Amino acid sequence: MTDEAAAESRLDRYRRKSTMPLLINGLLFMATLVATLIDPNQVSTWAFWATWFVFLVDFLIEVALSPVKWKFVARHPLTLVSLFFPPLRVWLLVGLAYRAFKMKTSSLQGRVGYAAVYLVAVTIVFGALFEYMAEAGTPASHIDSYADSLWWTFVSITTVGYGDMVPVTAIGRLIAAGIIAVGIATLGVVTATITGTFIKSDSSGPPKELTDAAEKVHTLLSKLDDLGERLARIESHQTTASPGPTAAPSSTDTTESTTSTKSAATPDDELPEH
Repeated sequence: MTDEAAAESRLDRYRRKSTMPLLINGLLFMATLVATLIDPNQVSTWAFWATWFVFLVDFLIEVALSPVKWKFVARHPLTLVSLFFPPLRVWLLVGLAYRAFKMKTSSLQGRVGYAAVYLVAVTIVFGALFEYMAEAGTPASHIDSYADSLWWTFVSITTVGYGDMVPVTAIGRLIAAGIIAVGIATLGVVTATITGTFIKSDSSGPPKELTDAAEKVHTLLSKLDDLGERLARIESHQTTASPGPTAAPSSTDTTESTTSTKSAATPDDELPEH
């Protein structure tokens, strides 16, 4: 294995082990970012910078493990820029969802599920934030807080749409259209994933236990057939080798045999005496 291949292997192993912890860190990142923007305080600020630092360390580790450092940085320019440019930091979460999709430790259905759920979470959190920023302060709007906006976003992305809250500004309606589109697309992906899972389970054949039992029965029947053929050959051989019944001698044959014996002995006995 060349040095470049060994480096790629180490990078793949690191990504497989770090993807799930980074997904959890991404959820914390979203929560702390929203908390910092809505109600900034020292705790939320420190928590936000801690989650950002985890992303920074992850990027530096990937650069260190890459066989060609500058090529890795050139292939991920948005990740590098989003680390230091706050308005683009949502790209860190999008890239993380793509990384979860590329995981090789689970099936395609599992990877699609991870990515879909994560993108939905990102859409809900940031969609609610942007909707709140667009609707806040508008007299005709009923979305007066981030909690109201979060509830409205959740209802809209699940395509329920109670209608108790609706955006009234042009920007708010544009954001709403995007959220609803993401909800419909996610619903289609989840439905296709569940359907594919059932189809795969149905087309995978009978259970292994049933297959093993059928093989054992087939083997037993084959042995019984062999045993029957051997018994048939043994019976055929015995029938061919055994002699037929011996006929009992008749009374006429017995009489003739006795007479012959006497006749053979008479010439010596009846010679005249001199």
